[in-house]
Amino acid sequence: MDHHRDEEQNIIVRKPGTPGQEQVPAVALHGHIDMVCKIAPGFALDFSPQGVKLIVDGHRIRTEGTTLGADNGLGISCILALRDSTDIPHPPLECVMTAIEEMARSVVPVLTRHCCRASG
Repeated sequence: MDHHRDEEQNIIVRKPGTPGQEQVPAVALHGHIDMVCKIAPGFALDFSPQGVKLIVDGHRIRTEGTTLGADNGLGISCILALRDSTDIPHPPLECVMTAIEEMARSVVPVLTRHCCRASG
């Protein structure tokens, strides 16, 4: 797959359309991969040298005293699942994963710099 990571750690991955969908206009999927580090009151953790402690509870994953870190984890998970799929028909995909959601750097410069082919 065609991919690019820029100096700001934004990532674009292109996946061709499945058979019969190759000439359909590309679809852009976007999610952000930055972390929101929140700690529960009374819980001590320094995110710099330590990671979160994962707790696997059946089919659920949670943490002790913190968020999982990525507040767009579901969006990124869906993008990666479709990117890795071999049995879901789709048009050409442009998977855009930006590193900083809340700051002035927006997805538009990323798309412009790397010539997003999706329209609309």
